[in-house]
Amino acid sequence: RDMTKTAAYGWSWFRKEIQDGVAFSERYCTDFLDLVEEIDGVVGTVFARPMSPLSDRPQDYVVSILVARAFRLTVSALYIGLAGYPDSANNLERTAWEISIRLLDMTSAPVGAAFCFLLDGAAAEISRVQAELDHRQAIGEPVHLLPENLRRLQAHYGVLERLVRDRSLDPEQVRHAHGRLNVRQVCKRFGVEKAYLVDYALTSAY
Repeated sequence: RDMTKTAAYGWSWFRKEIQDGVAFSERYCTDFLDLVEEIDGVVGTVFARPMSPLSDRPQDYVVSILVARAFRLTVSALYIGLAGYPDSANNLERTAWEISIRLLDMTSAPVGAAFCFLLDGAAAEISRVQAELDHRQAIGEPVHLLPENLRRLQAHYGVLERLVRDRSLDPEQVRHAHGRLNVRQVCKRFGVEKAYLVDYALTSAY
């Protein structure tokens, strides 16, 4: 692209540039890109088991969610980087890195950490729906199905709380211990503080 031109470029131009950039860059990274198939095999092994939050191993269900998300982020980061946008790829890599730290933390208390992930997710949905409902009610806008959706989400959260208590755990303590992780402390606890000081700092710099 000639940066001296004043004409604007539309999506079709950027799409073609991205596709051409990937095709050009792939030839220089074949050995590295071949690892994707190997990683996909590992991911498939993670999925090849019965999974349910209602089972005796809710951690298997949560791990499958996190691993799938991390893999998709990794593939997306590779594509964006090959396309010529490596600074954007760092943002995706950071999220995948954070997932790896949550998986590491889960090894210390698999059941509690798994339910914390589910409780936190449900609580976040409730908070968003409640905020939207409050806003619409305050300014007189139609609320549509928001009240019904809120009740369903609250009921779902209640089910998760009962599942946690059935395992002799306290929902609030579980969320306190494994909710918003102190990333540096988790790394330090597992002897990988350098990963926080170097890798996390690098991916957070963009």
